[in-house]
Amino acid sequence: MEWEKIGGPLKLNGIQATCFRSEGAGIEEHFELGIFFGTFEERGLVSSRLLQKRSCSNSMIVFFKEAKDEQLRKEYDDTLIHQVRDCTKPDKVIEIGDIEIRDVEENLKAILKQIPSVCFVSEAKWLIDLGGSPIPYFLGLLGYLRDMFPRPKLTIFNPTGYCVQADGGYAFTSGFDRNIWVPRMWGYPDPALPWTYVFLLGFEGARSHDVLYRCEPQYMKALIGAPGYQQDYEEEAISRNKTFFRECGLLSEDGVPNVLKADAANPVQTWAVLQDLVKKHRNKTNICFVPLGSKGHALGSGLCALANSIPAVLYHMPRTYVVRDVKRGKYLWKYDIDL
Repeated sequence: MEWEKIGGPLKLNGIQATCFRSEGAGIEEHFELGIFFGTFEERGLVSSRLLQKRSCSNSMIVFFKEAKDEQLRKEYDDTLIHQVRDCTKPDKVIEIGDIEIRDVEENLKAILKQIPSVCFVSEAKWLIDLGGSPIPYFLGLLGYLRDMFPRPKLTIFNPTGYCVQADGGYAFTSGFDRNIWVPRMWGYPDPALPWTYVFLLGFEGARSHDVLYRCEPQYMKALIGAPGYQQDYEEEAISRNKTFFRECGLLSEDGVPNVLKADAANPVQTWAVLQDLVKKHRNKTNICFVPLGSKGHALGSGLCALANSIPAVLYHMPRTYVVRDVKRGKYLWKYDIDL
């Protein structure tokens, strides 16, 4: 199977992104560096399995302390390590273990310091796997790399997925720890202007409402995945966020929410939709993107923020992460990005 170009290239202020999709193509390129994350999700094992032998000159696996004792992590860690070693040159795999997921900025700096200097060269290619990566980590890496020169060319791999609905719906988190500004995506807010918060929604309506309650933005917009990873996911996102829509004044009398839409796996389409918002609100309000849904949407918001400088990206750090095994979905996506 081949990779089909789905979106792009979209280019603004030196940042360019192109999307590709396949039902089962391999990853045949060579990379100076591959970055992988330990996970309790099956889809986090897909990219290292699709890579050819020794296709990464160097690799890094990041393991988070919070999940190390979970049964699914015990099951998947050995497989991930074996696959990454198989697709990397001998003795070139760096393992970073037992780090606290909440120490985002400190951890990102530590990760960058451990990457071999040979990877920071002109035209170097990096692979970043989104399967197990928390949102502020892959967005934070983009923010730091945007500030560096020379900048590597990125291939970001995103396997869509699905999970079985439990009593709490499709919730992946619980509680609230704090809101953090994604490193290097702080924006340039004008204190004299009000805020417009753009919520990129998923299935966790309580989380959306919590950000709204704690931040109290004057203006609100919402974006949902349409289509979602699965056929019923668009309807599920609308259903789970009805209280949020009502509080924001985004729910009409007939119950239809006034929302923006973009393919849940397509960051180029997401970036284009958000770009129109930035144009309309520039110099009128500050803009904050709040990624609460798919990683494709989160990536699109990060690209838009970096390309325009003004918008900020806020991450709602949960108190705990709910263990759910996410299986690989129908499509594999990869995004070629120049920063």
